[in-house]
Amino acid sequence: MRERVNWHVGISCAIRNDLRDYADMLSYEEEYPIGNNYFRLDLLIIRRIKKGIIRKALASDFKELNLFEIKGAGSSVTINSYYKMVGLAGILIDKTWDKKETIYQDHRRYTANHITVNFISLNYPVKLISHLVSRGKSIAKKADGIYDVGGETFQTRIIVTGMLNPDDYLYLWCLKRYSEMTEPERKYIRILDRDLSIHRNDINYTRYTDQLMTANRRTGGEAMGVVVSEKLLNAFGTSSEEIRNEQKQKDLELIHEAEARADDALTQANRYRAKLIALGLDPDA
Repeated sequence: MRERVNWHVGISCAIRNDLRDYADMLSYEEEYPIGNNYFRLDLLIIRRIKKGIIRKALASDFKELNLFEIKGAGSSVTINSYYKMVGLAGILIDKTWDKKETIYQDHRRYTANHITVNFISLNYPVKLISHLVSRGKSIAKKADGIYDVGGETFQTRIIVTGMLNPDDYLYLWCLKRYSEMTEPERKYIRILDRDLSIHRNDINYTRYTDQLMTANRRTGGEAMGVVVSEKLLNAFGTSSEEIRNEQKQKDLELIHEAEARADDALTQANRYRAKLIALGLDPDA
């Protein structure tokens, strides 16, 4: 069974890493509870410092409160999840009055003008885009992989990580499942490799590496050799030799389990054969 990838963690860390030049302006709340803890936002990014320019298109229009819905490999932003986020944005506004909340600031009353709603996915949400266009909403490409939805109550953005420019969003672009790697993928994995080695003691980079590694293990835990270099494996605290030995041990365990099941089946067959003989019947007839 393939290990479960926590795409929320991986993508949240990727955003932090890709926006690290603006770390003093932004704070991050993962799995932020909302609506008496009944719902949770995958990610809430709070813009603490209003002055200053964020030059990366993903965050250039950030307001005070920026909500994110995150979808990993094998899923996409659905029409239902789109409207759920719009509803949660409305609930979030009411929470800004609560002094116990992280988002409470100086008795300030937030409105829709202080919120952005963002959907981030590895895949292009074809059905959702078609639905929005049919409703008369405009879809404007702000940058590669970044699309603004016009005509909504909240400023709304759709981000497709596989279509981003890897020179600007290395961590988001590299976080995916690989099969046969292309040359551009090999190039940017090597760049990622070098950057991870520089930040190997930072928890956000460690958590990111964890999810990247998990996403690229075959059934049984074998890491896909085409994906990560020995250095990247070492950054995660392991090596290709350790992974091969781990896989060998698991394969031996599976073989032993299969042999045991075969022995049980043979024993059961011999019992039935003995019963037939006792009844005077030929089991080979």
